[in-house]
Amino acid sequence: MSGVGLAPRVVEAGSARAAVLFAEQWHQVEPLLGRVSVPVLLAATFAVCAGHLATFLSWRALLVDLGARLPFTGGLRVFFLGQLGKYVPGSIWPAVAQMELGRDYRVPQRVSGAALAATLVMSVGTGLLAAVLLVPLAGASALGR
Repeated sequence: MSGVGLAPRVVEAGSARAAVLFAEQWHQVEPLLGRVSVPVLLAATFAVCAGHLATFLSWRALLVDLGARLPFTGGLRVFFLGQLGKYVPGSIWPAVAQMELGRDYRVPQRVSGAALAATLVMSVGTGLLAAVLLVPLAGASALGR
């Protein structure tokens, strides 16, 4: 299979897998939806979108720092479509999809891979820092849950 056709197939497979997982778990989600207030749901949605946007912007800044200029809309396409690879079994697919989609914008695969790796390291580091700062606030009993 050529590299040109691989990224769309990963995106298609990821989208299909996400839809299947959502459908399989709908019976567990549906009864809980009525318990969530609209303002809380909107605030949570905003927070998640802001987090995804921040991750995208940091990834794009890393690409620029590594010498790959990617237009904003092209970056959105590469980053978010590439993320659908998470739903394909095997952890390599988001990286493969981003590297292949980046080729449309002349982003070298090594640069795309390095930016993705650095973004993952930053995400893990940020999560660990948040845990170190917030777990003590939750109390000792939170660790046993």
